[in-house]
Amino acid sequence: MRHDLIDRVRLAGGASRVRDLRLSRTERRRLDLLIAQHELLPHPHGTVSLPGTHPAVTLARVHGGFLSCTVAARAHGLEVPSWCRGADHVIVPHGRGFPPVAGEHVHVSRRVPRPPNDRPPLLPLEETLAHLLMCTRVSTLEALCPVDQALHERRVSVEQLRAALGRGRGSALGRRRLALASGRCRSPLETSVRLDLIGAGLRHRDGVPVRGVGEVDFIVEGVIVLETDGASYHSEPEQFARDRWRDRQLTRLGYRPMRFTRQEVISHRVVEDVRAVLRRIAQERHHPGVTIQAI
Repeated sequence: MRHDLIDRVRLAGGASRVRDLRLSRTERRRLDLLIAQHELLPHPHGTVSLPGTHPAVTLARVHGGFLSCTVAARAHGLEVPSWCRGADHVIVPHGRGFPPVAGEHVHVSRRVPRPPNDRPPLLPLEETLAHLLMCTRVSTLEALCPVDQALHERRVSVEQLRAALGRGRGSALGRRRLALASGRCRSPLETSVRLDLIGAGLRHRDGVPVRGVGEVDFIVEGVIVLETDGASYHSEPEQFARDRWRDRQLTRLGYRPMRFTRQEVISHRVVEDVRAVLRRIAQERHHPGVTIQAI
């Protein structure tokens, strides 16, 4: 009986409301013993969890709802910028839920069903991303990074997301954000750069194949090839050498390659430096005989 109760809580994602376990009197006594032995942990509003359960899952069960927004995107295996981590979000059916118990954000929706107890409290991917796009408590960057990844991996389509957004409250914001999404971006760094370029009004293409070089992250104003260097990937000696070879090939083709580190992207250095290079290019084109003297 002990293992049966543990397995039922595990089946629910690691946390469950006691009433949803539908316990007999004997099972309820067993539950009290498991709590006393710290094999199950008690939480507000008659909720129990297994040790080590993600706090957001427990909060979703406390409120009788689902994981939502960025924490739900992560549960689907999607990446949210590590530098944008905030409070957990849960979404509950209209008329349900309690005030926050641990600083979480609680969304209420008429479109959300009562969560089942035989699987984790997680909505389908397209619904998860639709709620994320409509959430006013997360930034556009936080919303678009998982959307870009899901589109890039072809786990969802723009049409599916548009249908999931519907026409209700928040859908206008969701559609505006969806219009900025790109299935060609392969990382949060690329999404961050793209949004900065859009905000600056700089013409660009992302995920562009260049003959003899391969795919580059961005071509800006038709002349700058902009690439982001993730610390772990581009610190390998072989990859470092290949990046420099790519830069030389791009220069031979008439491009100006520019590389930005993770920290430079996070600190929004890209636009300022790109504009400086564009000004230099404009000066060189206006005065083709001018040479740059070494200092």
